Amino acid sequence: MVIAGVILFPMSGLTTMELVYSVDILAALTGIILIGTIISYTMFLKGTSYIGPVKSSLIAAVEPISAVFFAFLIMNEHFYAIDFVGMAMILAAVVLISVKDLIKERRKKEQGVLE
Repeated sequence: MVIAGVILFPMSGLTTMELVYSVDILAALTGIILIGTIISYTMFLKGTSYIGPVKSSLIAAVEPISAVFFAFLIMNEHFYAIDFVGMAMILAAVVLISVKDLIKERRKKEQGVLE
């Protein structure tokens, strides 16, 4: 992402804009950088080490649904039928993967008991 940002920066139009920096803008930018990227990514990786990569990827798969939900609550966005279809497909995929893993774990436990 950094390489793409560096390459696309001259084409973005930011080089010709007059930017006004204020404490509010710098505070918002710092918050986006720290909370939105550094802290959240670090916490995700730390959580992955606790619960494992499969469970953390399943939780991460639900992120688009929470984004739509919070956009509805905070920004008064509207839902369309296709949004519900997409959410249902994401949830179905997460459930299918979870059930598959649950069945594998049960079979391993049964085989361990039988041996």
